[in-house]
Amino acid sequence: YKQFIPYTPQDSRKLESMYEAGESSILTICGRLYSFDFTNMNQINVHSGYSRPIQRQSDGHAIATSSILSLQVQGTKQTDLQLAIEELKEKLCGNMMTKQFVLPSNSDESLCRTLLGIANKYFVDAKILGGRMVLHGAQGYLERVMLVVQEKVAEYNGWEPQGRKLLTAELPDWWEPQNKTIELKVVKSESNEWEKVKGLVCRTLPSVQIIKLERIQNRWLWDRYTFSKQRMKEKNRGVVNEKELFHGTSATPPEKIFKSEHGFDFRICSREGLWGIGTYFAVNARYSGYYAHTSSDYSKQLILAKVLTGESYNCRPDGSLRHPPAKPQPAAKYSYSGDTFEDERYDSVSGYTQGTEIYVIYDHDKAYPAYLITYYKH
Repeated sequence: YKQFIPYTPQDSRKLESMYEAGESSILTICGRLYSFDFTNMNQINVHSGYSRPIQRQSDGHAIATSSILSLQVQGTKQTDLQLAIEELKEKLCGNMMTKQFVLPSNSDESLCRTLLGIANKYFVDAKILGGRMVLHGAQGYLERVMLVVQEKVAEYNGWEPQGRKLLTAELPDWWEPQNKTIELKVVKSESNEWEKVKGLVCRTLPSVQIIKLERIQNRWLWDRYTFSKQRMKEKNRGVVNEKELFHGTSATPPEKIFKSEHGFDFRICSREGLWGIGTYFAVNARYSGYYAHTSSDYSKQLILAKVLTGESYNCRPDGSLRHPPAKPQPAAKYSYSGDTFEDERYDSVSGYTQGTEIYVIYDHDKAYPAYLITYYKH
């Protein structure tokens, strides 16, 4: 299965300069050297000689240049290979969508390049044609890009879209003042906040001794989580089902999550779980305790997270899942600029194992790491 994917905005600008100058120079992309044949519109690997077609697209404002993404399927029987290829195509195409967004009449080249850069950041193919931005990509990423693009255009015009806030979300009332984007704040023992978290932990881990509770104040992750919550409210007519759930990071230090750009990033998951590759959260701390991170002083650490479970699909274990299933009868109730989704998926998957209810999300913006709990197990 092949499709054109965009170069980075920086590489696109270099390629456009080469194209306009009629040059055929060498460019380093992702650590590899390539030459470009603009007559036949090919990209050639200098070392291997392998050639791939490229496209140049322009509407007088911005350039979107693309390369080819190839997926290889290997096997022993031709019939099995063909079936696998057809199934892969069906899954890929079934999750891909196309949306259009009308640009303001006063759009300039700088705005167009900014919007193309946003789409490229979220792995969405973008073109600007005839005053419209045409986006094509996976449903979850497409939703996010549409929201950010609309807000960026609103910011450009100096107005706020009706019913929406711009890119900075309101911070929680219980957060303390902070000077940096990411800060940990120690929660005082015997405070209401401490007692609330302690109660959730000790409900299924009564013998542990909590030695430190830290509130995670990551403005960047909170913004992403808040806007994900806002989108879910629109899609589900107010239903978000926000829950406080536990997560164990095993050998991964918790700071790799709460100090990162993406938070709970299921893409770095090294193994397939009972409900496929996603981020797993448990109602009971006891279950997550099996996966707690062990520090150098042998203390254990868990994360208590806020999770948007939304409309959850409850099912038995299914290791093939990569996103929640589609709803049986999609409701055309969520729209951007008058468009509606061709299908609508559940927001999470839930199930039951080892005495606890489990929730799995396949989009990291639907969870926020709220507290880091450090404890000793007696």
